[in-house]
Amino acid sequence: TAHRGCTPGGPGCLAHRGPAPCGPAIRPERRLLRLGQKQGRLQVLARAPLACHRGALVRHLCRALRRRHPVQGLSVWCVLELISERHRGHAVDDLGLREAMLFAEPIRRAGEDFISAKMEGKPFLAVHCRRTDFLKARKGTTPDPMAIVEQINGILVELGYDRVFVATDEPKELQPLLEAQIRGSVVFLHDSPPQSVVHLAHPGQLAAVEMWVAARSDFFVGTQESRFTAHIQLERSWLGKPLETSEREFCKRGGEPKPCVAPAYRHSGRTG
Repeated sequence: TAHRGCTPGGPGCLAHRGPAPCGPAIRPERRLLRLGQKQGRLQVLARAPLACHRGALVRHLCRALRRRHPVQGLSVWCVLELISERHRGHAVDDLGLREAMLFAEPIRRAGEDFISAKMEGKPFLAVHCRRTDFLKARKGTTPDPMAIVEQINGILVELGYDRVFVATDEPKELQPLLEAQIRGSVVFLHDSPPQSVVHLAHPGQLAAVEMWVAARSDFFVGTQESRFTAHIQLERSWLGKPLETSEREFCKRGGEPKPCVAPAYRHSGRTG
């Protein structure tokens, strides 16, 4: 994992600026930031007081993340998102930690290589279609495959695009149908990927590449109530993508008079 203020391979994060370093002298409102090595998830344990200077706190986290881990290249968004969900609008998120974190260089390189190889310099639509447990747990907002087809085709016509990247947890269900019904080129990450993608063996790394490709797309459509979609929408806002290209989500049914859109907090007012 990298920090947007770190030089890859360099000595560490940006130097601390300001009079309030992180340390035992400052004790108000501590928060435990926990990432750990459990079930394939990258975790690091760090204790940081809210009152410390943003630069020092980010530097402290970055130093921890630069240690070697069995699983590399995963983001710390899982923890930062939990913090922001619980304390949204309060001091923790105002520190700017979430937009300070960036996918590791191998993840970003794999995503950029994939875009160059598959999209050939043309604008493209990216979609996240969450299936599996959402078919029961979120059946009130999760569309069936034909509703997905109808909405993708409508957006391709609306935008004038001819290709779509699909991130999904159930490609075997969707790929044959989408390739047959979508009016354009349909691309999945596993479709003859470049070597920089093939070399990433861990499923979490491949999911991170999907997130990066979707974040770099010209237009994105996600799944309602999905945290995977939420992370992509946030990353797009930190990359400076316009709100109107990032907020769209699949409706339960096609042909709805108004598009379904994400909650406003999914688009950060700050770039990273």
